[in-house]
Parts: sequence; C-alpha cells; structure tokens
Amino acid sequence: MTLNFDDLLKQIGGFGRAQLLIFLVPALIAILSGFHTLAPIYLLYTPEYRCRPQSGIGSNRSTLNESVAQNLESIGKCSYGNETGPACHEWIYDQTEFASTFVTEFNLVCKNALVGTWIKTCTFAGFMVGVFVTGFLSDLLGRRRCLIACLCLYGSAALGSAFCQSPVAMALTRFFIGFGAMGAFTVSFVIGTEIVGPEARFHTGMAIEYFWTLGSCAVAGLAYLIHDWRHLQLVLSAPVLLVLVASLPPAVVPESPRWLLHKGRVNEARDVIRRMARLNRATVDIGRELDSVLEGDGPDNGGGGGRSTEKVTPSLTEASTDCAAVRVDDGSGQRSEPRWRHRFRAAAVAARQLICQAPRLLAEYCIICFNWFSIALVYYGLIMGSGTLPGSIFLTSLLTAMVEFPAYILGHATVNRLGRKVVCVAFNSLSAVSLFGLLLVVLLAPGKSQISHLRLFGLASPLLVASRPEFLFAHRLKSRGAWKAFPGRPNEGVWAPVDACKMVYI
Repeated sequence: MTLNFDDLLKQIGGFGRAQLLIFLVPALIAILSGFHTLAPIYLLYTPEYRCRPQSGIGSNRSTLNESVAQNLESIGKCSYGNETGPACHEWIYDQTEFASTFVTEFNLVCKNALVGTWIKTCTFAGFMVGVFVTGFLSDLLGRRRCLIACLCLYGSAALGSAFCQSPVAMALTRFFIGFGAMGAFTVSFVIGTEIVGPEARFHTGMAIEYFWTLGSCAVAGLAYLIHDWRHLQLVLSAPVLLVLVASLPPAVVPESPRWLLHKGRVNEARDVIRRMARLNRATVDIGRELDSVLEGDGPDNGGGGGRSTEKVTPSLTEASTDCAAVRVDDGSGQRSEPRWRHRFRAAAVAARQLICQAPRLLAEYCIICFNWFSIALVYYGLIMGSGTLPGSIFLTSLLTAMVEFPAYILGHATVNRLGRKVVCVAFNSLSAVSLFGLLLVVLLAPGKSQISHLRLFGLASPLLVASRPEFLFAHRLKSRGAWKAFPGRPNEGVWAPVDACKMVYI
C-alpha cells in the first residue's frame, strides 16, 4: 500500500504540538505585516495646517489653534491672503494628534503633497515585486532560506526607515519594507499550510488572516500612544528583529518537508518529519512510511517525488514543470548545475503546459487574479484614506480594521458549508451593493461618514478566495502559482494611495 504525503501527515498528527509551534512564526509575521501595511496612515499623516505668519506673530506657536487665536484668519494654507497671494514656504501644524509626522517634518504639503502619496505607493510597489520574486526563490532555494532572507531585509529596512533624512530615502526604505513584509508573509503562509494535514489547512490559512487583522488594529493603539513618527517606527521595527532571531534555529522554523521531498533530499525530510512526530507523540515508522510515499505518487500526489534521472529537454513533460529539475549535460556525462536560461526556458514550458493541458485551471486562476486586483484597489484605497474621514484618525482607522473580524468569522463559518464559489459571489455582490449605497449616502446625506465602515464588511470576506488557488495548484506550483493570485493585491494596491489622495479633493 502506497501513501501520499497528506496520509503521512495524518499519521504523525495533522495539527499537533509540532505544527502549533511552527505556526507561531507565520502568525507573528502576519501581525507584523499588519503593522507595516497600515503604518503609513500615521507616519505620513497630514494634520490641519496654515502658512506661518511673515511678521513673526504666532511664529513660536506650536499649534494651529493658537495661531488662529491671533486673528490670522486671512492666512491661507498655501499662500498669504487669497489664492493669488504669494506662496508660503513655512507652515504651522496642528499638533493635537501627532507631535511630529514625516509630512510635518519635511513640509510635504501644498505643491509637495503628492510626495507623501508616492511614498505610500512605494510600499505597495515593494509588495508587488516581493510576491513575484519570493515565490520563485522559495521554490528554488527553499522556504526557510527565503524566509530568513526576507526577514533580514524587512528588519533592516524597517529600522533604517526611522532614521531617514529625506523623502527619497523614505521611499526606498518603504519599498524594501514592502518587499520584505510581503515576501515573509507569503513564504510563512506556504510553510504554515504545507506542514499541516488537509483537514486543518483551510483553518490555518484563515487564522493567518485573523492575525493580520489583529496587527492592523494594534498599530492604531500604538500610534495613539506614540506621537512622534520616528519613535513609532522604531517600536514597529523591534518585533521584526525579534522574530528574525527566533526564526534562526532550524528547530523553530524547519525547512518544509514537502519541498525537501520534491527536491530529492529525502534524509533531511526524514529528520524533519521524525522531529514533528516526536513532538506530536506519534508512534510511526517514519522510514517505512516515507518510503511508501516515495514509491507512490510523490509528495504532491502527482508524481515526481524525487529528482528526475533522465536528461530533460524543453518539452511538455512532468519533470520540466520544475525549474530546478532541469539539468544540462556538459559533455562529460556529469550532471552540472542548470544555467539561468534553462531555468527560464523550463518556466516557459510549465506555463505552456498549463495553458494546453489545464485551460479551466488557467481560467480560474485569471478570475482569482482579477478578483484580487479589484478588491485591492477598493479596499486599500478606502483604508489608506481613513485619515481623511471626519473624527479622530485613531478611531476611524481602528474601526476600519476591526470590521474585518466579523467578515472573516462569517466567511469562515459558511465557506465549508456553502462552498467557496457561493461565498465569494455573495460577498462580492454585497460589496457592490454597499459601495453603490455609500455613493447615494454621500450624495443625499453628506456627513454620514460612519456608514463608510459598513462597506468594508462586504469587502473583507472575498479575501477568502485567496485560499482557493492554494488548493487548486499542485505543490510545485503552489508558491509559484497560487501566490501569483496575490499579485492582484499589491499590483492594484500600488494605486490605492492615489485613490485615497483623491478622497481629499472629493
């Protein structure tokens, strides 16, 4: 009797103490990703401001309210007097909510107002690049190596961001923060789902989303307590370095046994599985069971459990779907390491194979990408613009983040009963209706800003569709295929801060 890898996971424990300990790192990374995704709302917050008086009256005042008290109503935001007056180059900012933000320190207002928007955009540009690059690198180098590299980049960029002395430096650090955060989030998600049994895989994927929402809520509380943007950035950066140090021991974050088996590193996979079985107190003959997996259909239940022993040419073969499985004969009969052009050729072959042999899977893949694409534009546009809503920025951003909890809970409770497709269509429809309703409220009853939080309830649950490609694609395409549905999220998220900026003028 042959087994697949999921059967082996069931025998050692689908979600025991070993999986729980490993899952702590993806959970912490999800919280940190929530931190730094929404941090620009506070770091780049633009308070009320006016031109600093030329005469020096009130020039030593620290708040906008005090300057108004000096009968300075004639002073505008960007010029002295009316709009045709001379432009000002120094401003007085309201310090009611923040003593200092990046915007107030570098005067990113008036003609420089878009600079802050483009800095926010750099974060999502990092997301876009990071999700593509880490997807391929995690298949090529391994999940663990890629995760450690992303955390190193993430932590160093986050720490360096607190010491930026120019908008250009801030934009660069925000890009690398986005790259590292999305890369670490992506790889940790794959690790968290590959080590658990099939019955727990969906729940672990959903749990990571809960932790992300927890982080996006917690950053509002930290911003409320810390009123200086540099101090806030330092506080948000410290946990990244702690998670990096905690992830260094292989016992805490081991390499994915699925990836090891797929690369033919059976002995290393046996050690990882044996350690997991010991922690779960499972009495299983790991060697015999693992041999059964290798003799069967491989770790993915789709063949190719080990390395190919045949010379591979660019054809529609099963082994050619893995870039790392392509080998070149150097003429001496020895297998040499693949060249980059062979890797790219194998990737093109895999894409051609997917189009020719799985058109329905490709169609579903495109629909999922478009779904992420549209959701990201609306969701991140709304949440990044929460600072422009009336009332306290801390309360509005907190409510905007907290509204995801009931949406995830409702979706989590219904998706296995009704099916992913039904839930996705239902909540997408609810999103459309709520957005049109919001437009009517804005036009017919201006000032009812609290209604804007209701539309996020319908926007959060379609995020459940991200779990769908995770289960549709085989293991060798999991991080390279399923996570290409996530590019819809950062690709359109790049323009979300621009949409949020437009909210100021609407």
